[in-house]
Amino acid sequence: MDKGGGRPRVTQVLLSIFATIAISLLSGCSMGAEGKGGKWELDYEPHVISVEDARSQARGVSSRIFDMMGVDAKATQPGPGISTCSADPNKERMYVVRHPWAIYGVSNSVLKEAMDNLRNSLPGDGWTIVKDGREESKDRQPVIHAENDELQYTLIASWAQGREKPQISVTLTSACIKTPEGENPRGEY
Repeated sequence: MDKGGGRPRVTQVLLSIFATIAISLLSGCSMGAEGKGGKWELDYEPHVISVEDARSQARGVSSRIFDMMGVDAKATQPGPGISTCSADPNKERMYVVRHPWAIYGVSNSVLKEAMDNLRNSLPGDGWTIVKDGREESKDRQPVIHAENDELQYTLIASWAQGREKPQISVTLTSACIKTPEGENPRGEY
């Protein structure tokens, strides 16, 4: 991603938190029936990746998404974070990667081009668009929700167009990931 520096405003952070909650509900980290010992069983086989490799993978996926947008814009650089997977509340081996970021510093016409480019590029890169419309919020901002079953990631791209400083906020969220045998995600959150 382009190094644009700058920190997101409080509004951007709140939007990212909201998007993260929403994407958690839509992500591939769905649960099946309760299993042995009170743990939940996943209805998919999680990828086995070390935490550092998963962070690197998330940065790479985010860079591809940024490239798909095809515009010259600044990007925030918060980096991927690690969260608890609800299937492993004791943090023994499972975790989720979340990478919120935004592009900004350009006009709404450039952001429209970025959303159009993203919409057209995602399917060719293994993504399925599950929603392309407006948010269910007061602002009704344009939003694209997509899933990549192979990578086990979901994304939400939301265009805050009605603001003095418009931007597109992107939240990339993995399904639950398992650490390799002998590793755990404790201390990485």
